[in-house]
Amino acid sequence: MILNIDFVTYLADSLKRNAAQQAFCINDKFFTYADLFKRINSIRAELAKVSDHYIGLVVNNDLDTYASVIATWMEGKCYVPLHPMQPLARCQDIISQVGIRVVLDSSSDSRYNDEKVIQIGNLPDNECFVPVVYPNVEEPAYILFTSGTTGRPKGVPISFGNIDAFVHDFKELGIQIKEGDRCLQMFDLTFDLSVCCLLMALLNGACLYTVRPDMIKWLEAVRLINDYQLSVVLMAPSVLHYVLPYLDEIDVSHIRYSFFSAEASNVEDVKCWQKVSRSEMWNFYGPTECTIFCTAYKFPQSDIKNVNGIIGIGRPLSRVKAMIVDDNYKLLPKNT
Repeated sequence: MILNIDFVTYLADSLKRNAAQQAFCINDKFFTYADLFKRINSIRAELAKVSDHYIGLVVNNDLDTYASVIATWMEGKCYVPLHPMQPLARCQDIISQVGIRVVLDSSSDSRYNDEKVIQIGNLPDNECFVPVVYPNVEEPAYILFTSGTTGRPKGVPISFGNIDAFVHDFKELGIQIKEGDRCLQMFDLTFDLSVCCLLMALLNGACLYTVRPDMIKWLEAVRLINDYQLSVVLMAPSVLHYVLPYLDEIDVSHIRYSFFSAEASNVEDVKCWQKVSRSEMWNFYGPTECTIFCTAYKFPQSDIKNVNGIIGIGRPLSRVKAMIVDDNYKLLPKNT
């Protein structure tokens, strides 16, 4: 059954409503929602000629790559990220597993010779918006591949319906990202937290500040936070640990929201950050298979729940069911 997917509709509305607002800061260069809109339309025009559902995407740090993510969604297709700095053999294995025949690439010289490559950087701007192609809710919107450290990399498909549920659940947490917010994007586009950063900014008319891949991530994140007075940051807790010795040298008073995910959060590190940023702070947890994250814990001002210094993962989001089992996978009673 074909259903309207709210998050895609909201993205389209946000692009038009916030045309004059800044959408991205990439390599210290700003791009408006109008700029993004034109690039999305250009890429959509090419994708409309393609019958394939699965589209390879070389994930460079540029506007065309981010526009391609949204363009594939608006065409009801699925993007599969291909990292430009990972071995070609790994990327070709991903292509083989998914059966990808079309690759979007903003690189000046693509390394893919056996697939149809659309050089998105060469496409002229297009201001002609066409209605969103609504996908089946069960169709994959993106497929991310595991690191392969325990064997051959495995793909994790996330459906349009999964993302729609996540967007609704995030909104129900009461977090208010707004027009004019300045949001950090420090995650690789092969990692699902990048999807969270993208959606929470662009759905709300905020600007996304991306970390350059050729820099040390935590240093670049600190630079962006300090130089551009970012107001919303989603970081791995290890980044916070690196930053703590330099807190007297950077200004974090403008941060409204501090989000932590991808790793266990250390309670002492969080307390230090809490004192200087005075932001609303959340701990998120979830494997890729559960669509970005599936549990949330809002840090109180005191008595942060932790065990041996590791902060709790909180409660499941509203459209998520969770259970606690013992070592034998037997369901434990409540309040155990």
